[in-house]
This record gives sequence, structure tokens and C-alpha cells, in this order.
Amino acid sequence: MTLNFARLSVIVVVGATFILLTLSPSENLEPVVSADEKKLSGASWNAESLCPPGVDCQEQPVDVADARVAWNQFWEKADEGRLDQVQTVGGARMSQVVSAGDTVWMRYPRLWPELAASQQRQFIQVSLTDDLERRTALLLPLTTDSVPAVAYRARLEMARSAWRSGDLAATVRTARDALAVEGLAEPLRADAFLLLAMVAYRQSRLVEAEALLREAISRDGAFRDAHWLLLSVVASRLDESGKDAALCLDRAHRLLSTLMQLPRLAADTAQFLDLAANLEKGVGGRSAAGLLAAGAAWQWGGRPDRAGPALLRAKEFAQRLPSDCGEPILERARALMSAPVRQWSQ
Repeated sequence: MTLNFARLSVIVVVGATFILLTLSPSENLEPVVSADEKKLSGASWNAESLCPPGVDCQEQPVDVADARVAWNQFWEKADEGRLDQVQTVGGARMSQVVSAGDTVWMRYPRLWPELAASQQRQFIQVSLTDDLERRTALLLPLTTDSVPAVAYRARLEMARSAWRSGDLAATVRTARDALAVEGLAEPLRADAFLLLAMVAYRQSRLVEAEALLREAISRDGAFRDAHWLLLSVVASRLDESGKDAALCLDRAHRLLSTLMQLPRLAADTAQFLDLAANLEKGVGGRSAAGLLAAGAAWQWGGRPDRAGPALLRAKEFAQRLPSDCGEPILERARALMSAPVRQWSQ
């Protein structure tokens, strides 16, 4: 009796969740075949690279003058609180981006009612089991379904299962299989790019991780998890710049630009403040740019009392950097302490 009641409870919860998702607003996703998709499905994939055909994972050179221009443009917007003028990597204005869930099926819930009842039942059964072999057995028939969204989701679920089990090779293989599905709208592909980026980050392949995350965000600007991970990746790359002033300032700008897009994507202010704390305590706390970003995050989150100590440390670290990088960071840390940037609303 207890077992039956537990099963009934699970079914009720799952059913209610799907009803709520069905009623949620979402974008209209047209299944179009893009030029990028043709590259993905028609070209061979380098076995040594996590980046699919058509995705540039090479580091682009930057000089001090260009880095300084980008830096000044960023702070011009930040000082005036012009968050609505900041664009995502894909070119969409942040004012058009809303907080979203961690999978494509949460971000675009109207995909679910379009599935056949038998397909829905199969995916529900997958969600109710943690047994890897059973999940694989349930998903395999769906991976070749004629409906692109079904085949894609099944392959993506297999990739997630491989990731949770710690099998990185299988994660990459099945994520690649997911990207090979034709007939998908580009936002759906973001989840597969995220999985590849997670593998790259786990393996400390930071150049590839950053490129893959930017690909994910270019396809779906509301992909909150991709934004969060990108911030961690860029923060981790701050140490790579060494004595190269242009690279140092460029990395600092990338970190702050990524951070600038997050207030609107944070579920609430507390989540954004947690991000500031994690940035300060984690890899960001080892560099002037990371501490400047943490101090800015505290300011933008409404906690100037926490911003002060981080900015003081940013000033200390900035004095150890090449002048073309350290001076702009030092200047900005001082400005934040005396005249904080306008707090952005969500």
C-alpha cells in the first residue's frame, strides 16, 4: 500500500510539473536547417578536438589599443546603468532575455505537448529511473525517431547520463550524436554545446570550453547555466595572461562583460550575491580582475559593505600587473569605491 502511494505521488508530481510547463510562456521554435547545422552533419569531426566543424576554438590575438577601447566602452555603459544596451554573444539585447531553466525543455516547454503520448510516456519512464542500463534501453529506440526534437532529446539524455556516471568519452560521443540531428532550431543545440564545454572544463581545456560556451549562448541567450559556467571559465583563464598587458586587459574585460549579463539572468538577488561570493572565494580571488569583478558584483547586488574589501584587494593585486593592464583596473577599483556604478534592476 505504501509503495503504491509512493508511486502515485511521483506520477502526480510529474504530471503537475508537465501541466505547469505547458502553461508557461515560450518562444516559437521553427525547425530550420542552418548553415552551421550543415557543417555539423556534413563534415568530419577531429577526434582530438571537442569543437565541432564550423566552431572556431583558436585564441584570437589582441593588442593593447583594442583591449583599451573595449574596456572603456564597457565602463561607459556600466557607469550609466545601461544594461538594456548590452548585447549577448548572439547579438540579442539583454532586455529581451529572461531568466530560464537549465534544460531546453524547461526553456521551451511547449515542445512537450507536441510529442505523441507514447513518446511522453517513454521519457517519463526515463526520468523515473536512475539505472543506467534501463535508461539506455528506453532511450535507444527514440534516438532514431523521425521527429528531430525527439531524436535530439533522447541522444542528449544519453549524454547527460554518461556525464553523471563520469564517462567523459561517452558524454562527448553522444553529445556529438545529438548535434548531428538535422532539422532543429538553433536554440535547441545549446544544451549539447554546454555538455561538450563541461567536459572541456573538467579536462582544463579552457580555450575550447570558452568557445563552446559562447556557441551555446549565441544559439540561446537565455541559457542561464551556460552564462554561469562561462563566468567560471573566463575567471579560470585570468592566470594565463602572465605579463602580456593586452591579454591581461582583454581577459579582465571578458570577465566583466560576462558578469554584466548575469543580473537579468539571476533567479533572484540572493543568487547573484552568491555568485559574487563564489567569485571572490574561488579562482577570481587570485587576481586583480577577478577581485574587481567580485567587488562590482557586490555593488550591483546592493552590498557595498562587501564590495569594499574585495576592491581593496583588487587595488593591491593591480599594482603587480603590467601598467597597461594594472592601471585601468586600479583606476576602476578606486572609482567603484568612491562612486559605485548604478545598481541594475532585474
